[in-house]
Amino acid sequence: MKQTKLWTLTLLAVLLCAAAAQPDVAGPAEEAAALTGTTGCIKTRPTCVPPKYTPDPLNYLQGPEPIQQTNGDVTLLVGTGRCCVGTRHWEGLFSLNYPAANRNATPRFRGLWATNDFSRLPSRKEGEIGFPSAMFYGGKWRIGLTTAFLPFHVPDRDRMSRLDLVDLVARATPSQVTNLWIKPIDPKCQGVASCPGDGSGLDPVLTMHPNGDLYAYHRDGNDPACPSGYVRHRVAADMSIVGANPDGCIRFEGLTGAPSLISDIARTRDGKMVLLAASLTARGSSIVEWGSEGAASDIGLSWRPTGRQWAAPPHPQAPAWGYFVRDAAFLKDSSRMVIEPNVVVAQISDGQSYEEMVDASLGRWYLYYWADEGAALPPTFGGPANACAFQGTLESASCTEAHGWAWDPMFPTKPTSVEVLVDGVYKQTIPANIFRQDLLTAGRGDGRHGFSWPIPAALKDGRRHRITVRFAESDSTDLLAGKPAISCR
Repeated sequence: MKQTKLWTLTLLAVLLCAAAAQPDVAGPAEEAAALTGTTGCIKTRPTCVPPKYTPDPLNYLQGPEPIQQTNGDVTLLVGTGRCCVGTRHWEGLFSLNYPAANRNATPRFRGLWATNDFSRLPSRKEGEIGFPSAMFYGGKWRIGLTTAFLPFHVPDRDRMSRLDLVDLVARATPSQVTNLWIKPIDPKCQGVASCPGDGSGLDPVLTMHPNGDLYAYHRDGNDPACPSGYVRHRVAADMSIVGANPDGCIRFEGLTGAPSLISDIARTRDGKMVLLAASLTARGSSIVEWGSEGAASDIGLSWRPTGRQWAAPPHPQAPAWGYFVRDAAFLKDSSRMVIEPNVVVAQISDGQSYEEMVDASLGRWYLYYWADEGAALPPTFGGPANACAFQGTLESASCTEAHGWAWDPMFPTKPTSVEVLVDGVYKQTIPANIFRQDLLTAGRGDGRHGFSWPIPAALKDGRRHRITVRFAESDSTDLLAGKPAISCR
C-alpha cells in the first residue's frame, strides 16, 4: 500500500514538473534509492522582484539552501536570475519562505540582495550568482556565495563572497557583502594556493563541524595537491579566513577525480557529517550522499559513500536525460544540523540535450524536493508564493483614530491584517477588512481592505507620538507608507 502511494505521489510530482517545463521532455526511469515519502516540483516563478525595477519573471532558480526557522517556517535561499536577456541582466539571492502551520501568513518570495542592473552598470560584468550557503553565527546570518564574472565564470577572477544579515527576510545592500572573503587567484599566482588552474571560491559551502569549528569548502582547481579539486579554509570566530592557503584537501574514497559539484555539507545529531554531491553517469544524473566521521583532524576531509542517492525524477515521456539534477541541500536548522526526517531540495533542469539543460538563459531551472515519510513540512511547502510587494498606506492619524488601507495583490479578495506601533513599540493587530468604494474603484481587489484604529486614552497625554503600521504577515519588516504624528489631550 505504501509503495502504491509513493508511486502515485511520484507520478503526480512528475506531472507537475512537466507542466512547469516547456517543452515537455523525459528523464531516467529510476526511483530515488532508500527514500520513501513525498516528492514534488517547486515551480514558483516570481514576477514582481526585484522592487523598484520593471517587473520581470525570473528565468531560473538554482542552488537551494533550505533552513528551518525556530518558529517552524521553512526558508529556501535560492540564487535567481534573469540571465542574458537584453539589458535586463541581473542576478541575486532571494528567500522563499513557507510559514509553519500555526502561522497565518502567505508563502513569500523575498529579495535578500539583487545586483547587476546592467542597463545602469554595464561595465561591471560580474554577478553574485547564488549557490548560497547559510548559517546563523555570532548574532547574524552568514551566507557564503559565489561572485563570478559573466557571461560565465572567468578563470582566476571568480571568488567567494559573504553576505551578513540580521534575518532572512529584509533586503540587503551591496555594502553588506564581504566581496573578497576568499580571494581570486590571479594569473601570476600571487593569491591562494598555486598554479595553474581554473579559479578559486566557486560553489562555496559554509559549515560548522561537530566540535564547533567553522570551515568554508569550495572548488579550487589551482591546487595540484588536491586531485578532487575541492579544498577547505578555516574560518575564525570573527568570520575572517584563517590563512591564505587551504586548510586541507577533500578526499573521496574510491574516486581519483572529483564530483561535478559539492552541493551541501551538514552535521547529524550523532556527531557525524554528511555531504551531498552531484553524480553524472550514462544512466542520468543524481544526488549522492557521502559521510565523514572520526577525530577533528580527519572529519570533513575524508568522505565515504553512504549508499543513499536521489535520482532525477522519471518523466512521463520516457527517453532518458529529460531531467538533470545538479545542486541539492538537506533541510537544516540555523546551525546546519540536519532536520529529521530528512528532506532534500534540489535544482532540476530539463531539455532535449545536455546543453539545453545547463543553459540558464532558457529558463528551465526549477526546484524539486524529496521528503521522508512523516516529514513535518509547512502545509504550503512547494506551493505558489507571492513575490509582489504588499501595498498600503497609513493615510492619517488624529486624536480620534488612525486609518488607512492595506492589501496583498496576490490574494486581492482576501483581507489581510496590520500591526499598529506607537513610537516604534507594537500595540495591536487589527484586520484590514473595511469596505471602501475608492479602493474598489482603484482596482484594489473587492475594496474590503480599509482599517481604522481608535486612539487609546493613554496616548492623550499632551506629548508627541509617532504612529506607524506594518503588515502582520511580513515578519515585521514592511511598513506602510505614512508616519503621522499626534499630540492630544
